[in-house]
Amino acid sequence: SLYISNFEATSNPTTLFIGVKVQLSIVLWENSKAPKTNDNLQLYTTNYKRCYTSERNYLLDNLSYVYPKILDGYITRMSSSIEQTILTNLFKNKVLGNFISASRNNYSLYYRNMGNFFFKLAFQEEPKYYKDGVEQTSSTVSQLFAKTQEDSLIITGLINSSLFYYYWILFSDCYHLSKSDISNFPFDLEKLSTSQRIELIKSTKK
Repeated sequence: SLYISNFEATSNPTTLFIGVKVQLSIVLWENSKAPKTNDNLQLYTTNYKRCYTSERNYLLDNLSYVYPKILDGYITRMSSSIEQTILTNLFKNKVLGNFISASRNNYSLYYRNMGNFFFKLAFQEEPKYYKDGVEQTSSTVSQLFAKTQEDSLIITGLINSSLFYYYWILFSDCYHLSKSDISNFPFDLEKLSTSQRIELIKSTKK
């Protein structure tokens, strides 16, 4: 049996081990005398844990493991068996990459590519950064292009959504936000009704 617990331990809100400021996975292996076959392997994991300093002494005792969904060899960070059904339904969709354009002549949007622990940020206009009063381009902001103006607004809203954050926690390194994270997000814009598109665009513009 293989047990994997996952921790946000970069000091947000605390470190797991004093002096260690990285995302951590603790792997425990329980060996068996049974014949070694792939069918015998039992794999369990936790969700992505954050804790306060006062919780550190009790954190490992209170872990709860579930059998994860494995996609393309990736072990998801899950907290409940219900998430198996959620992910199965989510991955029935086309991915956002189908609605992202390689052409710089199309409709642009911007996103923070690193440094956001608790939320993701996307913008319709490039954020302005200044150093000594001089406007500069930030290396932490990347650009994407959508095929239509409506799609650009909807994709911006999706990156800022709790659903995308949930997906990002399951499949990313939990620090950077890459173009592939966005492109691989299973959300089919063609399935949206007119009213749903209108509501998403309104939410993005707020």
